[in-house]
Amino acid sequence: MAYLSLSKNDINVLEKIKDPEFDPTAIVPIDSSLSRDPHITDAALYNNIVTSEREILLSFQKLEMQLARLQPKTIADPAAWYREGVSKLEGIIREHPKYASARNNRAQALRRLYGDGLLLAGEGSDQALVPNPPFEDKSNAAKTILDDLDEAIRLLLPATPTTPISPQAAKTLSMSYTQRAAVYHSTVNRFLDTGALAVPSERRESGWTKMDFEQAAAGDFAMGGRYGSEVAKGLAVSVNPTAKLCGQMVVILQPVDNGKKPHQFGHAIVAGIERYPSRITRRMSKDRQDKRNKIKPFIKVINYNHLMPTRYTLELEGLKGVVSADTFKEVSQREDAKKTVKKVFEERYTSGKNRWFFTALTFPLSKWVGGVGLAC
Repeated sequence: MAYLSLSKNDINVLEKIKDPEFDPTAIVPIDSSLSRDPHITDAALYNNIVTSEREILLSFQKLEMQLARLQPKTIADPAAWYREGVSKLEGIIREHPKYASARNNRAQALRRLYGDGLLLAGEGSDQALVPNPPFEDKSNAAKTILDDLDEAIRLLLPATPTTPISPQAAKTLSMSYTQRAAVYHSTVNRFLDTGALAVPSERRESGWTKMDFEQAAAGDFAMGGRYGSEVAKGLAVSVNPTAKLCGQMVVILQPVDNGKKPHQFGHAIVAGIERYPSRITRRMSKDRQDKRNKIKPFIKVINYNHLMPTRYTLELEGLKGVVSADTFKEVSQREDAKKTVKKVFEERYTSGKNRWFFTALTFPLSKWVGGVGLAC
């Protein structure tokens, strides 16, 4: 019997046919024969470090069991207990600065102390062991967490996508990406447009907007999923500010064919509906009908590659000149533009015209959607 030998490229093509979302570059080559940490190749030394680190983590686990009332309470001050563990992790980092796992665990311990809202000034957390810390303590903790996760990722990230990595290094790298994504995502959920960030000016996050945090969280969740976290892989799409709008019909307000800063590619400024009006019946009161006719719009800058034009047109005179590239520079301008879009959309909906635009699409969509059209 004859067998056909397929090349690697042939196999990738066949996988792509079976699954359109298949991406051969996303496969991480795992090699169990490699050193568990790329910077600590001495097995005896590595085992000694891991033993010391494990004792610290077990002490954290003991406290968490007591806080969950699964063990008798013997620790009087949980915050002091965690600070002692953080101090021990700092000792490991000072002695072995290239040991990424200790940095990842110190970041996690500090998150437990101060909560995931620590990037925002004045934002406390009921689940944190220190719910309302001084601003300076919170700012220092935020810098330490972000610096630790950045350094852990830098230490473990392979030189190229095809460079093999050990299972232990891949797990730590995945956890570091996922942790940083969780901090960014929690900041998005608590973000106040008028609030200040508790991030030192030397950190790049100090000048970020809510959209910047959303995009960074989605990117880090994707990388966490790439290196092994199934939870992060699922969150990568659900928190992506653009991907979560896949399948929405949009009106193209301003096409930009050649691109310009900061979007140096062909794109369009679009408006669409994030939350559609609800179904109403004759038995409902006038107030209830008005409430269910409300629309929540969105405005976005979308790459042409993520738009699929349709045969429909929607003429809305009230939207001409309302949204431009400058609209996205200031939060207040963006919110004013959305209010205008909301008013125009609701007026058109209540008039009974273009009902196809105000009806949510129900068929499944894959990667390509768009235009007055569909956006992704």
